Amino acid sequence: MVERREYVGGVERIYTKTGGKLLLDADGDIDMQHLVLLANDFTEAYESGKELVHVSSGAIVSGCNSLVKSREELYEGLSEEESIHRDQAIAATGQYRMMGYYEEAFKIFKQPVAQIMLSSDKLKDRESRLNLWNTYRHLRMLGIMPIVNNDDTMTTVELRYSENDALWADLFLFLEGFHADKNAMGVIFSEHELYDSDPRKNPIARVIPVIEKIDGSIMELASDVPGEYGFGGMSPKLDAIKYITGAGYPVALVRGKYKDRKILRDVLAGEETGTFFLPR
Repeated sequence: MVERREYVGGVERIYTKTGGKLLLDADGDIDMQHLVLLANDFTEAYESGKELVHVSSGAIVSGCNSLVKSREELYEGLSEEESIHRDQAIAATGQYRMMGYYEEAFKIFKQPVAQIMLSSDKLKDRESRLNLWNTYRHLRMLGIMPIVNNDDTMTTVELRYSENDALWADLFLFLEGFHADKNAMGVIFSEHELYDSDPRKNPIARVIPVIEKIDGSIMELASDVPGEYGFGGMSPKLDAIKYITGAGYPVALVRGKYKDRKILRDVLAGEETGTFFLPR
């Protein structure tokens, strides 16, 4: 039996990531109750001395929501290429709205937040990397929590294929490159955990509590069926997790819809929640 507390007890830095669909309620509206509970949970971790960087999808979700139209109506008759450009336009309408929702939720707990617009290609440019690091460290000194969003209007790679999973992994290892220790972990908030079989077909499918190595048999368990507003599926999440665990950091994949319990608090306490991926 793996004791998660052994891996999370000394964690000082946490890199979280959430999908856009989690921002919606059952009626397809922005779920402010979820965001307020998330903000409460995150603020408690931040105030306890943890450094926290949050990568969030949701620009397209927020854009569609603000336009009061279904995705089918917004994309009707468009080619695949034009659909991507429509994504970018909708993301442009939703980006500031999404940050407004986050700001409103965190303001309740008097925790200031800031938006960092980023894409993976920017992390390949030396000047951009240095600017990012300097921005991040000054936000940290000011006690401001960064909310990182993919710059959907300027790139299509993360937009179409990974819903920020690759961006989250790249940012994780970039920022960790400035630290001599490995007192960090990743937490991915997902619509569902990783099961030992497809729960839609197998009513007794069980959540896999711990994974030591992501190999072919684990990848076969991943569903690539995206949500209505998402493109990622589980495979890109596992690719990103494999990247992080391979660098020596643990990752928790948890069902990320806030209802009553504090998800991040439970993860940091070593509770048996979601799937825990061991560092390698």
